[in-house]
Amino acid sequence: MSQHKSNNQRYLFTISIVSALMLVLINAVLILKFPDTTLRVIINGLLVLFYVSSIISGFTVIKSNEKRPQDIVRASMASTTFKLLGYLLVLGIIVYTNKPIAKEIVGFFFVQYFVFTMTEKVFILKFIKR
Repeated sequence: MSQHKSNNQRYLFTISIVSALMLVLINAVLILKFPDTTLRVIINGLLVLFYVSSIISGFTVIKSNEKRPQDIVRASMASTTFKLLGYLLVLGIIVYTNKPIAKEIVGFFFVQYFVFTMTEKVFILKFIKR
C-alpha cells in the first residue's frame, strides 16, 4: 500500500510542477501578446482541465497496475482515449462559442495537450520499468 501511495505522490508532484510551469509560461505569453482577457480565462480554464484529468488518469493507471500489472497498457490507452474524446468535446464547444479567437485557443490547447500527454507517458514508461 505504501508503494501505491508513493507512486501517487510522485505522479501528483510531477503533474503539479508541470502545471505550475505551464501556468507561468502561458500567462507570460498571454499577457505580453494577447490583451484579450477572455482568451486568458479560457486558456487557464483549459489548464485546470488538463491538470485535473491528468491526475485522475494517472491515479487510475497506477491503481490498475496494482490490481493487474499486465493491464497497464490497456488502462493507459483507455484513459488516453476517453480524455481525448472529452477534450475534443470541450474544445469544440469553446471554439464554437468564441469564433474570433478560435485559432489562438486551438494553438494553446495543442501546446497544453502535448506537454501533459508527454509528461504522463514518460511517467508511465518509467513506472512500468520499475
